[in-house]
Amino acid sequence: MKYIMLLTVGAALIACQPKHPDAVLLQQVSGQVIAPSYQLLADRAANVYNTAKACSQQSVPASTVLAKLKGEWRATMAAWQGVQWVRFGPIMAQSREWQLQFWPDSKNIIGRKMLNLLRQEPIEQGHIERAGIVVQGLSGLEYILFDPKAATVAGPAKRCQATLLIARQLALTTEALHREWPQFYQQQRALAAKMAGDSQHPATLLVLNSLVQQSDFILNKKLATPLDIDGARGRVNPYFLESWRSQTSFDHLRENIQALDRLFYQGGLQSYLVAKGAQALAGDMARQLDTLNQHLQGTHSHFNFSAVSKEGETIKQRVKPLYQAFYHLHHLIKIDLVKTLQVSLSFNASDGDS
Repeated sequence: MKYIMLLTVGAALIACQPKHPDAVLLQQVSGQVIAPSYQLLADRAANVYNTAKACSQQSVPASTVLAKLKGEWRATMAAWQGVQWVRFGPIMAQSREWQLQFWPDSKNIIGRKMLNLLRQEPIEQGHIERAGIVVQGLSGLEYILFDPKAATVAGPAKRCQATLLIARQLALTTEALHREWPQFYQQQRALAAKMAGDSQHPATLLVLNSLVQQSDFILNKKLATPLDIDGARGRVNPYFLESWRSQTSFDHLRENIQALDRLFYQGGLQSYLVAKGAQALAGDMARQLDTLNQHLQGTHSHFNFSAVSKEGETIKQRVKPLYQAFYHLHHLIKIDLVKTLQVSLSFNASDGDS
């Protein structure tokens, strides 16, 4: 009887022992951040596709469908921005990252390919496939829905048909991400179970690497380049804003930063740093995220195509405090976090066309 009790107590003690910090981080990032984000993205992409199906019905004017799709596109793009930071797992298969959003696009590849697509008569699925991943996602839809040039080469019915075909591909891609993520997570979890001692799990490096890459991406591509912060280009260029056609670049930036906030808190990065003895860094990051969110509240009216086009240098000065606030967070992530955790990270280009 005592032996059975000892076994029971021993099992309870083992069960109560804290998990490896890396295993906890992996579980929280997956369960609280990535999985629900992919679910949201798939749901919103499905909404786009379902709305676009009305394009094949004569009972609803194509112009009415296109107007409704603008809102559906904004919601889906916002969902994508919330999980854009993830650069590992199923998103890396079949160039899905570029398929969902082809950006940066300094050579206007989207514009040229979409104009060519809209000139086809009639537009069929084969045209979408031959045009490649550039047109098969949110960037292609943004052109059809928001760029005035689209209306110069195709009427509402034709644009609606193109939207339906692209929306179908978008729905398939996002559903694949949602379906395949649990399998990837289980593979990483099985690998984590084999880790012993204080060794760092590869999945942790994937998370940290993605965090650093996204921080670089936001600072340099979304802020510094369009606003010419370093003066290298000689002028502010509104066409380098992420979503200049739809004038939603600031909304996407806000979603990006909120995603970093979720990773830090709900995703368990803050707790992970504390468990690793990096309480000071965790505190610094928390304070900088708070500062950054305060700056976001006063920037919206300045960070869009129209404003930057008319008052480039003035807008640059108004947005600079936001840039500087993010620069400090970027330093904490890329320099202090990497140094404190003593990790060696690798970086892969994620630009569509830099």
